[in-house]
Order: sequence, then C-alpha cells, then structure tokens
Amino acid sequence: MHGKRQMSAALLYRPALLLSALLLATTAAAAAPLPATATGQAKAVLTRQKPQENGEKETVRIGGQEFEVPPQWQGLRIEEKPPARKELAAVPRSLAKNHGLIFLRRDARDALVAMAAEAGKEGVALTIDSGYRSIRYQKKIIARQLAQGKTFSRITRFVAPPGYSEHRTGTAVDFTPSNWRFAATPQYHWLTAHAASYGFTETYPENGHRHPWEPWHWRYRPVGHHSATAR
Repeated sequence: MHGKRQMSAALLYRPALLLSALLLATTAAAAAPLPATATGQAKAVLTRQKPQENGEKETVRIGGQEFEVPPQWQGLRIEEKPPARKELAAVPRSLAKNHGLIFLRRDARDALVAMAAEAGKEGVALTIDSGYRSIRYQKKIIARQLAQGKTFSRITRFVAPPGYSEHRTGTAVDFTPSNWRFAATPQYHWLTAHAASYGFTETYPENGHRHPWEPWHWRYRPVGHHSATAR
C-alpha cells in the first residue's frame, strides 16, 4: 500500500527500537502465538467478516474522528491476531529498498528470501519497501494524508483503513516500485509465473471486483493453505 515513511538513520541501526515502535499497537492478547500447521509453521488465517446485516455501519476512529469504512472495505476487517514480537524477523537489507529495515513474520521472511534467491538466478532482482505495519502506524499514514487535505474516501482507495490492512499480519509485502509501473517490470512477470510456488499471491489483481489493481502488493500464505478471502 501507499504511504511509506522514510526511516531515520538512527533507527536503521537500532533494529530493536524500530521493532518496539512497530509493535506499540499490539495488545497483550494479540501477542499469543499464531496456530501452527502440521509442518510447524505459523498458519496465516485471514478472516473475512460478512457485511453488517442489521444496517449497522463499520467505522474506524483516527485522531479523535470517526470515519465510515468505504463500501469496498466493508466486511473485510482482518480478525487474525498480529504476530507477536518473537514471530517477526528482519528482511535482509539487500532485499529492502535503500537497504532499509523491514520486518515480516518469520515464515513469510524465509519464503521471501528463498523466492528472491531463485529469481536472482534468472537475473530478476526482487526488493520490497513495506512489510509489517501495526494498526497505530496505519492510522499515522492516514492521519498524515488527512492533514494534507485529502478526504478519507480518497485515501482509502489505496490505503486500507486501520484494522483492514494485510500488512498488519506481517505476511504482506509491497514490491518496488510500489506503483502502477511495477506491472510492466520483469519482476512482476516473474512473480506471476513463480510466486505461488513460494506461497505468495497477488491480493488485488487486475479486474478485481472491489479494489483497484495493485500489482505490487502480494501476500504470503503457507503453500497448500487456502485463503478465506471473499472477493
């Protein structure tokens, strides 16, 4: 998703500090380990709620203001618990834009590293500029754009409302360049042919029913796991 924030040089050299900041919004209950699969890996389960049937509208609160969740996000709040701190791992800086510090859930990080290594053998360099983001960080992204005069409905065309972003699970990545140009790159064409073998799928594909196409945004799920995503 959009709304990346450049990290300070100090944070780049203090992984523990950055990770602590990213996890501020994670509650004690959310820190419980994710369910394990038969192979011992954390199983990513994306819960898709049904739209409210009693007429009640879904809302989010940002900076003291309450906003109605736009229709394309209704019923798509992610109920999966965010990863605990011990479940997150830093992505190798060689795979991060500008060698920044990005975290993913450990199994997603390992799958990304393996996939990038295979792509590299074919001359395709994969890099990302976004991974795990807490609800608090997601709110800051939107608050910053609201302060710039953008409307909530305009912002949430490409930025998920807090609680609705796959980045919260620690299994979603944005490949670079994280914009429309990515669809025309060798990286995108390589991913469409090979990413599924490593558990990565494109969340918002071309001609999607509810969301604009985001060719740069992919999410990891253990191979063999079927998502409950309702599109």
